[in-house]
Amino acid sequence: LLPKVEALRDSLPSLRGAVEREDWGAVAAAVTSDAIAAQAKMLGSFASILGDEAYTVIGLKARFVSASKRLATAASKANSDGSALNSVDEMTTVIADILALVP
Repeated sequence: LLPKVEALRDSLPSLRGAVEREDWGAVAAAVTSDAIAAQAKMLGSFASILGDEAYTVIGLKARFVSASKRLATAASKANSDGSALNSVDEMTTVIADILALVP
């Protein structure tokens, strides 16, 4: 699971770039309902292997899913008011925080 979480982390700079370019099609494709559900499942599975940090990861997962859904909403409205960038930044922070918990 660690390589999948790292791959997710590594994909976020290009997602941020798509937001900066206002490429809403690319953004929307990255945050479909299915993609968000798959990422949530992966992060939940990752939480289960971290022992004492599992509850922390569950909370972080909820933040990640919330930010992903906000980003999907912004993409559907072709929103460039800064909320989309804030959502990507939140997603990036959450994944960094999750990876920081790995011993």
